[in-house]
Amino acid sequence: MHIYHYTDANALISMVEYKKFWLSDFRFMNDFKEFHAAIEILGKIFHEEKDKKRKAFLEAIHKRIGAIYRDGYASYSLFDGYMIASFCKSNDILDMWRGYGQGLKYNIQINSTLLKTAAKDLFPDSRVELSECIYDENEKEQAVRDFLTKYNDVDFINHRGVDIVSPVWFEEFMLLALRLKNQGFSAEQEIRLIVKSKDNSIRKHRASAFGLTPYIELTLPMSCVSSIRVGPALHEMHVACASIMSLIGRSREIQQGIITGDCSVEISNISFR
Repeated sequence: MHIYHYTDANALISMVEYKKFWLSDFRFMNDFKEFHAAIEILGKIFHEEKDKKRKAFLEAIHKRIGAIYRDGYASYSLFDGYMIASFCKSNDILDMWRGYGQGLKYNIQINSTLLKTAAKDLFPDSRVELSECIYDENEKEQAVRDFLTKYNDVDFINHRGVDIVSPVWFEEFMLLALRLKNQGFSAEQEIRLIVKSKDNSIRKHRASAFGLTPYIELTLPMSCVSSIRVGPALHEMHVACASIMSLIGRSREIQQGIITGDCSVEISNISFR
């Protein structure tokens, strides 16, 4: 299976020359309400629950996680280390071409199996998941219900009492919650690479609209990359393609032996206006 990473020229240069992808802390993503969707669904489920014991349990879980969220979840260690890189299922979507920076845009076609393998090899002690995001409201609710069915009450609670969430359960819940996105973003067809990093020493920081954004670097050999597509543009597309071929050749000269696959250059089928 192939997935696609839409980006601008500066990021493309960095990815091709240095073989680096950034995975950012989920708390510094564009939609700060993403995690809240899972909390709302938990609330709906416990309000509808008829069994008194089960209802009390679900209410305790909902209140505990909700309190953490409202109090400022950026400061809680339970939320540390969840890093995300975003990809797309489709290689030529107008909304995606419009969404990334100024100037000409590009997307990189990546072999998803090789991507996940590279992440697991680089972060052997971390949890690595590559999953499609869920946008439909009914599907999101069903996903949470399925989760609650799979992980029984014993898994949810640690020995200190019903008001404390088990870290093991919470990690599983987070990996689901980070896939639940607002339906308004459904055109993005997002696939997320999520790494639950336990090693703070690999964490770096960069300047962003949020101030300092924590991130980790994933080394991605060019053997994972099948093609680079040029987005819609006004000028002659063959010039843009020639510049990418030049970049790929330059990268080969800089790091001989890392690039083992062939990378083609393609052009968007969407007209520019």
